[in-house]
This record gives sequence, C-alpha cells and structure tokens, in this order.
Amino acid sequence: MSSDALRYYAYRRGQEDIADSVVRIARGDGDDDRDRRDLADVMKILDALGVEDQRWTEIMTIAREAAERGWWESNRFMGERQALYANLEAGAQTIREFQMIFIPGLLQTPDYTRARGEAERVTGAGEFRADKAADGRLGRQSMLRRPGGPLYEVVIDELALRRASAPREILKAQLYHIAATVNGNPKITARVLPVEAHIDGFSVPRSAFSIYTF
Repeated sequence: MSSDALRYYAYRRGQEDIADSVVRIARGDGDDDRDRRDLADVMKILDALGVEDQRWTEIMTIAREAAERGWWESNRFMGERQALYANLEAGAQTIREFQMIFIPGLLQTPDYTRARGEAERVTGAGEFRADKAADGRLGRQSMLRRPGGPLYEVVIDELALRRASAPREILKAQLYHIAATVNGNPKITARVLPVEAHIDGFSVPRSAFSIYTF
C-alpha cells in the first residue's frame, strides 16, 4: 500500500492526528533517528486508539525489541551459526528443539558457554570467541523473557546431561539453572529423553534439530 493510500485510510478512520505516524512506520525512513521516531510514532498511535495497560506494555515492548532486532550483526565474534539462530528466533512464535550432544544454547549459562567455547577453540572455529558467544547466548535468551515472547519446548537426550561437557562445578550449576528457568517460566518446557526409552519403530533421531513456527 502506498504512503498516500495509508494516509487516506487513516483520515477515513477519523484518525487524522496519527496519519503521518502510520505512514512513517510503513515507509521506514532510513536514518540514524529512525528507531527512536518509530517508537514515538507507535506510542502516538496506541494512545490515539485507546490502547492501555497490559496490552500497551506488550506492544511497546515488541516495538522496542523490533527496533533493536539485528543486534547480532554487530557481534560478529559470537559465531555465524549462532547469529543465524538469533535471526530465526527473533520472529518465531514457537521454538521446538531436540539436543543430543550439548546443553541447548537457549538454556546455557555464560560459564557453560565460555567453557564450551574454550574447549572448541582448538578446532579453529573461524572468528568465534568464547566471551562474545556468551554475550550472544544472553541476547538470545532475553527474547524468551519478553512479553509476547515465543513458546520454547526442548527435548534433551539424557547423555547430553550426563556427559562431562564442562568442568564439574560449571555443569552442576548449569543443571540447576535449567531447573530454575523451567520452573520460573510457564512458556518454557524441557524434557529428558532417557537412554532406555523405547521409541516406536526405533526411529532414533540422527542429529539435533530445531523447528520454528512464525
């Protein structure tokens, strides 16, 4: 829809005072002040439409995080694969994951991430840096806590929890973190696939995978 058509629609709806705000958001003027102006325009539209309380907070939170979307592009040392995950997760409504080797990234503590980063450094993983990878994990995890954030369901192979993938104390703290995170957020579910579990047709997963819905 063109800018003129959007402005005309706003006038027809009797919202002349927000017509220019609607057009600016739709057009996406590209300058350094765009994100700040977009948030002001969203606020103006919500006030004009009488949106209040929790719904107002939810929409403004989403708008603010949308303005910050792409934060992973400025952290190139977090690793290309993790940046790809961050991009997918930013717009997802549900995230379903199976992990059979390590603790899922969205549930990792910074210490666990750094420990894994140091362990993998010898493999020559490009421009990957353990401290930046930990920052990237925290950025991805914050998305789960925002109002209107996605549902997250993960199945973890028992061996991923039993395997010594990090120093003992770090792994112990990591397991406590998973329990506390799941118990503290009804939108996060974690299940464990026991080693002795019988799977119909012996359809044992061949690798870790993630499924996103938008």
